[in-house]
Amino acid sequence: MTTGLNILHGGTQGQTAIIEYAVNAQGLQGSAKIANKYACLFLRQYDALRNRGTNFITNSNKGLIRTDSSVITNFTAATLMILQQLGDQSALPASEQLAGAQLIGHTLFSDSLSMTIQLLTGDGTVTFVLPLTKVTTV
Repeated sequence: MTTGLNILHGGTQGQTAIIEYAVNAQGLQGSAKIANKYACLFLRQYDALRNRGTNFITNSNKGLIRTDSSVITNFTAATLMILQQLGDQSALPASEQLAGAQLIGHTLFSDSLSMTIQLLTGDGTVTFVLPLTKVTTV
């Protein structure tokens, strides 16, 4: 199953972007819900006080994601952080339990990155594309 997920992030010149994705995800179920949850955590800058988010966007903004190997390394680290943050998921329906994620493809340009991600759930897989555009501020 392939699920479309539109992600917009960035900001205007001199401003920090505030990113919110499906703040009220109550209408989502199954694979759409876990894909949204994964994307929200993946793209959120890590907050140590709340133990939420990853370092992927921070590393991207610092220019640390410039090669194929750095994409893979940072993706893997982000996925491990997400799995740790989700903790015990046994009370959730199988389709909403994240068992892992694989980067099955990516395209890296100087100003953007598109990743095809496959989430492994308790009852199968869900694949989606996560496009990112780097916003440079002056």
